[in-house]
Amino acid sequence: MHGHQFFSRQVATSLRSETINLLARHGLLARKALGQHFLIDERVRQAILRTGEFGPEDVVLEIGPGLGTLTEGLLRAGSRVVAVEIDPGMVRVLTERFGGNPRLKVIQADILNYPFEEEVGPVYKVAGNLPYNVATAILERVLSSRCPPQLSIVMLQLEVARRVAARPGNAAYLTWLVRFYAEPTIVMKVPPRAFWPPPKVYSAVVKLVRRQPPQVDSPEAFFRFLQAGFAQPRKQLRNSLADGLRRPPTETAAILEKAGIDPRRRPADLGLEEWLKIYRVYREYGFAHPGPGEG
Repeated sequence: MHGHQFFSRQVATSLRSETINLLARHGLLARKALGQHFLIDERVRQAILRTGEFGPEDVVLEIGPGLGTLTEGLLRAGSRVVAVEIDPGMVRVLTERFGGNPRLKVIQADILNYPFEEEVGPVYKVAGNLPYNVATAILERVLSSRCPPQLSIVMLQLEVARRVAARPGNAAYLTWLVRFYAEPTIVMKVPPRAFWPPPKVYSAVVKLVRRQPPQVDSPEAFFRFLQAGFAQPRKQLRNSLADGLRRPPTETAAILEKAGIDPRRRPADLGLEEWLKIYRVYREYGFAHPGPGEG
């Protein structure tokens, strides 16, 4: 036991030193505005690689590769990696470290508006330590793309990971946004000391397995409706939905009753199928767009 702990600390120290040296050699600092916290824990890196079962047959979209800690493991596994990095300083490091590897393509771009589908093809996996401030937007961009990944292994803030993996009773908008496209599992909790510089909060490795999305007339319209439903999550459903849709509570109560949902329930208590049922009744009422000015 003590020997294992010593080995873990030794490896973590090694990755930490390598990270600090790379930053110093290139005259770089972790940029707070980009949410940069670099993974320095080998145990966590190996858990990500093991969970993703990355191999020579895989194309991997790596989001925010940073200094290349995970990139190195993916390339060792034989995967073809498309690494999308917004920071030009990190792109320089990646190019220096792995520039001669034909299985790596480094692209300097913002993943939120880059057409990565053209690079990865129809079958691929996702890996990445997602910046906390845009993690939700990145998940939405990737999962709702025209060719979603078969599997995603991502690092999220623990609080966000728990929302993603929540069940009815504790659900949030993000819960059903993700579960519409994928089945989530929290793989492991990750302490701040696993990163350099350490963040102020715990993180978690999350596994997302692609699922067939439910049939709706418009996913975008459904998500706007869902967002409206969580406008006042502590209120009863008829009032929260009324606030979000800017409709009278009597009207939303009638929609809920027609859908067979008790209007006194709270948004967090519903499951995805129940939200879909309410949405379909809502559309039958003839309201084309949730809320004024949308659509």
